[in-house]
Amino acid sequence: MRYFKSLIRHFKQFAPERQIILIALFAGMIMIFAFGPQSHWDTPSYLRAWTVIKTGHLDVYRTPLYPAIIGFAHDILPNVYEYVVIILQHAVFIFSSLFFFKIAIRFCGYKNGYFLSIVYVVFPFFFIWGNKLYTESFAISLSVMIIYFMLDLFDCQFKDIWKMIKSALVLNTLLILMLMLRPSGIFFVGVILIAFLFSLLRRKFIVSLLFLSTILIGGLAQISYVKQINKDFGLHTPTFITTINRYIVGRYVGVIKSDGIADPSLKSDIEKFIAKNGESVDFMYTYRIANEMNALEAKYDMEELEHFVDGQYNARPVRNILAVLHHNTHYSMRFPIFESNYLFSYFPASFILMAVSYFTTLGFLYLLLIAVAMKLLWEFFVKKDKPYESIILLVAVFLNIVISLVGAQNEWSRLFLPVMPMAIILIVASCQDLIKEKSHGIKLNFNKQI
Repeated sequence: MRYFKSLIRHFKQFAPERQIILIALFAGMIMIFAFGPQSHWDTPSYLRAWTVIKTGHLDVYRTPLYPAIIGFAHDILPNVYEYVVIILQHAVFIFSSLFFFKIAIRFCGYKNGYFLSIVYVVFPFFFIWGNKLYTESFAISLSVMIIYFMLDLFDCQFKDIWKMIKSALVLNTLLILMLMLRPSGIFFVGVILIAFLFSLLRRKFIVSLLFLSTILIGGLAQISYVKQINKDFGLHTPTFITTINRYIVGRYVGVIKSDGIADPSLKSDIEKFIAKNGESVDFMYTYRIANEMNALEAKYDMEELEHFVDGQYNARPVRNILAVLHHNTHYSMRFPIFESNYLFSYFPASFILMAVSYFTTLGFLYLLLIAVAMKLLWEFFVKKDKPYESIILLVAVFLNIVISLVGAQNEWSRLFLPVMPMAIILIVASCQDLIKEKSHGIKLNFNKQI
């Protein structure tokens, strides 16, 4: 007991940033050595993609960053490559906690920002992904760092020219890494566009030019990648996974029909699928639609399938996209914010964890985010405040959610993970602001400098 008290006393002597790092390091070591790596059905596809990438070509199913990380580790240390990958994932996540801490104290003040940062590094629904051979862990860490350097550049003054350039260079690098990690990271281009417009409103023209250059560089990187995919495979998207997801989501709501199909063989196959499984298929039976797509892939070229799926959506583009968004939003509301299936593979199904998982649904999250949005709009238009940075975070959260709902199947809890840390900061900051206004009449400055 005396040793434990001495340990706590020494721990308190460290700066808050180091305390957070030590807590994150302790949690990460427990996860690595107690549970080890977990492979899933996606893991072999990353290794297959690496075998293609090593030949100097792009893989049609996976963007190159994560396959390169797993594949390189496999080539160098084949017997322990999974441990190498999860150690790297935990290390990057721990490093990102420093940036999360700085963002959190910017919005929530020092004390609450400190406790939020501890939550970030020990909350099981975040750090368990460091053990899984999925892109989620890197996506969470990269998103936090992108947001930090975006806000850092947004705050720069004219006299900080070298700081501007440094932040812009790091932001460009992180954005390209995110795009090469997972194509859905393209939503950050939209977030940076908002930061660019707000910089113009604040008459920070050099900052706005740097944001514009980031948008152009990120956009050109994505366009160049898609052009190479088009050259190699005839597709117009970064991966064929996009077409597979669009087909499955389209079958949910009846967007995919047999109308307008020129190829009589393909038309006949789609008619058979609709007759067997129905014109629309409940997302609980996704495997039925996946089997349809597997059969189509075995029989037709990818280019032909992409053209077919695009044609179905483009017949009534606005109506079809809105139908998909409405359908998936409605069904996703019953999903837990933090998916229990991933959590309980590590931890016992305790009452607290079950309560957090089952009683905090995505529908509840949507309501909280709508309340935050209404509050910020009230401040912006009625109170004439300028909560620019809060709006930037909110745009990031909403864009990621919308892209996931429109373009993905039914693992929305997992797909929202990259922006969940920012959503938590926004919700806590808004609650803190309301409490202070009610009890003390003091307004929280969302744009408080660190």
